[in-house]
Amino acid sequence: MPQPITVASRGRTLGLQARLTLLFFGIALFVSALTTLTLLQVARNQVQDDLQQRLLDLAQVGALSIDGDLHARISIAAGMAAPDYLQVKQSLQRIRDTASDIGEVYSMRADADGGIVFVVDAEDDPTNLAALGEVYDEPGEQLATHFSTLDGPIAENAVYTDQWGSWLSGYAPIRNRAGERVGVLGICWSSYVHREHWASASESGLIDGT
Repeated sequence: MPQPITVASRGRTLGLQARLTLLFFGIALFVSALTTLTLLQVARNQVQDDLQQRLLDLAQVGALSIDGDLHARISIAAGMAAPDYLQVKQSLQRIRDTASDIGEVYSMRADADGGIVFVVDAEDDPTNLAALGEVYDEPGEQLATHFSTLDGPIAENAVYTDQWGSWLSGYAPIRNRAGERVGVLGICWSSYVHREHWASASESGLIDGT
């Protein structure tokens, strides 16, 4: 004989249903939040990849426009007023002036000890200029790691800081007519310009501005 459903048993049934409903909604909210965070991270990674790719393209195309044989002839003995130096400087300034968001353009090579030294800087302000033969003491992580073997364009993975400011940079080898690497071109966006690119991506709906 079936047992009558009591008020107490009905209450237990409703309580179980409420808990299951809350559990379902909790799981749904968690999955929704996780999906949103995953999509946001994917979008952020895509924007960063796009910014790095543009730096790679700028550096690679810029390096091809530099006369590597001329660059190889630049020497500390001849100085920064020598025709070879000034001609390469003009080439770097043309690269810099191709885009308003480029902050710094400069060339480097290895010294006798394998360290990184500046060769030519496109900078107009002599007080902010990296001098010929000046050691680069605070290179970005990617440049410091790969400089000795750099055979193609690379870019920093994150903004780094040196004595001139904070930058996101790309690099490419400078070659002579024989195809030998005779230097490395560096192209930098300031951290301010980098933030502006992120803000632009945010306004276009690619990423969350936060």
